[in-house]
Amino acid sequence: MTQVIRDGMLSHAVLVERLLAIDEAGRLLGPHRHAAARLARVPVSTVTRWLWQAATNPRPEPLPPARDGG
Repeated sequence: MTQVIRDGMLSHAVLVERLLAIDEAGRLLGPHRHAAARLARVPVSTVTRWLWQAATNPRPEPLPPARDGG
């Protein structure tokens, strides 16, 4: 599980996941990227790069939890 908050900052994976969901709805605007950058304490260009990377290299769907042998 991704650690959501560390040292007062949101995980970039969580931010990217939420921004991509907004983008899929066709509502991603500049202020969303600026707010995400403030929350992650990085430049807006970094958030834009994260989004570009996530769009070009989507993560595989997580596997379901393994079952015990019983």
